[in-house]
Amino acid sequence: MIMICTVAYQDGRPRLVPSGAELILIFHAAAALLFRFRYPVAVAVVTVATGVVFPAALHHPMQIDVAVIVALYTLATLRGRRVAWTTGVLAAMALTGASAPWQVGGTRDLANLVPANSVLIAVAVGDAVRNRRALLAEMQERAVLAERRREQEARRRVHDERIRIARDLHDVVAHHITLVNAQAGVAHHLMPTHPDKAREALAGIRDTSRTALDELRAAVGFLRQDDAPDSRRPSPGLAAVDDLIGGFRQAGYDIRVTRTGPPAPLTRTSDLAAYRILQEALTNAGNTAQPGTSW
Repeated sequence: MIMICTVAYQDGRPRLVPSGAELILIFHAAAALLFRFRYPVAVAVVTVATGVVFPAALHHPMQIDVAVIVALYTLATLRGRRVAWTTGVLAAMALTGASAPWQVGGTRDLANLVPANSVLIAVAVGDAVRNRRALLAEMQERAVLAERRREQEARRRVHDERIRIARDLHDVVAHHITLVNAQAGVAHHLMPTHPDKAREALAGIRDTSRTALDELRAAVGFLRQDDAPDSRRPSPGLAAVDDLIGGFRQAGYDIRVTRTGPPAPLTRTSDLAAYRILQEALTNAGNTAQPGTSW
């Protein structure tokens, strides 16, 4: 216990048997360390004061005061660099000044540098540990922030994808229901007088229903986790406009298409958007027009 707290010298030799006064000072310094995490500055002041009193009261130098080293190390790990180094420099000066008069070689003895070196090394190590802890905490905070941003981005993408799916499903269902309704009206109108044409309209309903099911399957296919070929059916584009218009023509609508110039290459997203715009336009027109109307 004694050797852990203080290494003192008398007449140039280590003092191995402490006196009662030395034990009291050592005890006070060691007891102060119990509160070093709660009151690091106060504990550092108490231990340094004890270290200054030690050689002055007992008339022999103290080379290493471990209580001071522990207190200053703790202070450097818990407080800012300015406070730690200011306290460390003042402690080094005080301890050196208190021990120098009792050195065997006098004030010019190199042993006078031992207390200052011990104190400054303790502050430097504590400051390095504090910086390392701060760096690790910052890295952890950045990792948590990056993970939170990834989660937010994933949720945003899921939300955008849900909106896109809802729009696709609305376009597909509205278009084909409108077309089926028109074809059913044609079949009902022609059944008494032209049963053959009515059967053609019913066949159109069958084809339109099949197409609607295929597009619905394609729209939600990527939500499945299987390898069914139908779930990977490519999205429609302007290349399928003739089939889109053909369904309305089969329902009795007179639709004319005019193309000018060669078709320009489009990205997949633009191609799908153009197709959906035409599909929505035809659906809206089909909801208000009657079969036989020219568009």
